[in-house]
Amino acid sequence: MASQEQVWVTDTLGGYSNCPKLDKKLWEFSKPLMRFRQFCNIKSDAGKHQGDTAYFDKISKLTTAGGTLVETATIPRSNFILGRGTAIVNEWGNSVPFTEKLATLANFDIDNAVHRTLLEDEAETLDKAAAAQFQNTKAKYVCYAAATGYLTTNGTATYTSTSNLNYYHIKKVCDQLRKWNVKPYDNQGNYVCIGSVDAIGGVKDSTHWIDAYHYAKPEQLFTNEAGKLYGCRFVEETNVLSNTKGGSYGEAVIFGKDAVQEIVVTPPEVRRDPAKDFGRSKMVAWYGLMAWKIIWCGDNTGDSVDATKGWAPHIIHVTSA
Repeated sequence: MASQEQVWVTDTLGGYSNCPKLDKKLWEFSKPLMRFRQFCNIKSDAGKHQGDTAYFDKISKLTTAGGTLVETATIPRSNFILGRGTAIVNEWGNSVPFTEKLATLANFDIDNAVHRTLLEDEAETLDKAAAAQFQNTKAKYVCYAAATGYLTTNGTATYTSTSNLNYYHIKKVCDQLRKWNVKPYDNQGNYVCIGSVDAIGGVKDSTHWIDAYHYAKPEQLFTNEAGKLYGCRFVEETNVLSNTKGGSYGEAVIFGKDAVQEIVVTPPEVRRDPAKDFGRSKMVAWYGLMAWKIIWCGDNTGDSVDATKGWAPHIIHVTSA
């Protein structure tokens, strides 16, 4: 794939790094908040030489419930149904080539700058891949009005939002997860909401809102956790979710335990390409061999909402048509 190296002869590609009359601070770009991967189940035993498809099995509840017994009759027999989720493992990566002249003459450490920008790109790219699976749930919820919301379970939002996320909508979504018997994410009975700035901004206006530092020790908080409302913990992110659903009402996902599976064959790592052209041309890259897949009620084969099996969405996507 054609690309252009970081070079000394073009200012924007490296030449500006020669600034003897200025300080040596390197001003970096604004970094998005990346928050989805911390909530994935990690499966890291998908080894090499096993193909590019990873599988995970899902068990239904018993097809026939138990009950009272007649003393002279045998105990009834039942069974459960196995469902199978599949995830296709892909290569992920990016690289930055640069010249020896740039590395030698630059006023700051080019190698260090390349590593930092690559690691940021890795985090942003892989978190987007995880987020796409959280958004892939069949359960879609629309904040139709301040005290009216609509839930669909066919993967399509059919209404346009005209309200921010608020206490009414959070209560309705969390109560639905409880009705579906979705286990809370943490051991204190809380679900988790990852939302855009505008989505969570609407929730913060509630008189029931509790700031994160008022209810938990810092080491117990999720990354960038903002607060809690009605048994749901809130995390802000700026990498994927929209602030303009329905116009200006934001986007969020609310979920419990076992939401998305992360498959790791080769963990993401930074690699250095052997120098070429007698050491004049260098390259550093990040690389990983991974996959993500929603566990319940996404696009796996036969993965429909089915109460008789106990199969229900573990994620509700707050969005808009």
